[in-house]
Amino acid sequence: MLRGLLCLLLLTISSALYAQEPAPFGHTRRGTISAIRSDAGTLALKESDGVVRAYHLLERVFFRKQRQEALLQDFTNGESVVIQIRLNRDTSAYEVLGMMDSASYQWLAHLRSTLLRAPILALEEDRLTLRVEERTVPYVIDQKTRWYRQGREVSKSTFQVGEWVWVSPESLTRGEVLARGVATNREDLSKADLSTEYNLRGKLLKWEPTTPSLLLRLPSGATQTFTYNTPPELRQRSKPTTQEQIQTAIEKSLPICLRLKRYPNTDLVVRITIEQTIRRQKPNLKEEKKQ
Repeated sequence: MLRGLLCLLLLTISSALYAQEPAPFGHTRRGTISAIRSDAGTLALKESDGVVRAYHLLERVFFRKQRQEALLQDFTNGESVVIQIRLNRDTSAYEVLGMMDSASYQWLAHLRSTLLRAPILALEEDRLTLRVEERTVPYVIDQKTRWYRQGREVSKSTFQVGEWVWVSPESLTRGEVLARGVATNREDLSKADLSTEYNLRGKLLKWEPTTPSLLLRLPSGATQTFTYNTPPELRQRSKPTTQEQIQTAIEKSLPICLRLKRYPNTDLVVRITIEQTIRRQKPNLKEEKKQ
């Protein structure tokens, strides 16, 4: 409790020097490190818009550098990093869940969405490690992880170190990846029901309901096209909305959240949410009186 109050006080003081309101994109921030105070648990990041913002470092932060697990002391001022953040509603402070260099971020993003085949390097109670060329690729395993061999679901104990396997991933917070399915044959993962859902934020550039396809600009600036089998649910914040409102959000470049359902071979859109309220324009009373 005392430590939390101290961190909040330090962040409040630092707001005189650093902005605390994040840029308007999702839960990922990019920038260069301006200052790290490990004793106070704070990070100052100069972001792409030129503003330096202060963030609180959680006690357990996932660090990665050069695609390997790292520590806070492995990072220095001036380095370019990507951080994952969340808002603590009790303290109103933005907290860092994970921090990594750009190369690690791109590699991890690929790992989270790609079926991977490689030999098992280590198989522990809560972790599966594969070897890809000269690098180790760690996955979290838990009760959700399902194991398949020759078309049948089996127990984890039937797998051994050195055996080649396919892994279907699921993204977790703090920069980790869950092994949703592990199988000796890729076909077993394709047949299994390993669908999971996740959110992806950005700016919707184009939506063609008849195609059907959506073009989303991601926080990184890259664009990606998504599809769906059935018309997605449309929402504005927590309330239902219409196609016309979605098109208005595109015209106004408002932030959008896509809810996607992940399958072994593709990701499909199941919901589109406008994350800001679209306010109706007030009538111009002066113009009406003139008429």
